[in-house]
Amino acid sequence: MTTMNLTFDEGIHILNLTNGDNDNTLTLDVLQEYNTVLDQVEAFEGNTAFLITSDHVKTFSAGVNLEWFNEQDQATRG
Repeated sequence: MTTMNLTFDEGIHILNLTNGDNDNTLTLDVLQEYNTVLDQVEAFEGNTAFLITSDHVKTFSAGVNLEWFNEQDQATRG
């Protein structure tokens, strides 16, 4: 995965967001990575917890990547 890293430690799934240079913003690719991670955690047999952390010192996530979103809008308008 390019924007996050899933580890398992002492019964806890830990998802570290590693796209801090882009403020961990959301794009279609990032959402697909989230789905992959959630599928892995859901498939785990046994008890677990799920913790999300970020490598960015100030921003957990800045939400939707507006630059990317605007590019998608322009592409659909032709």
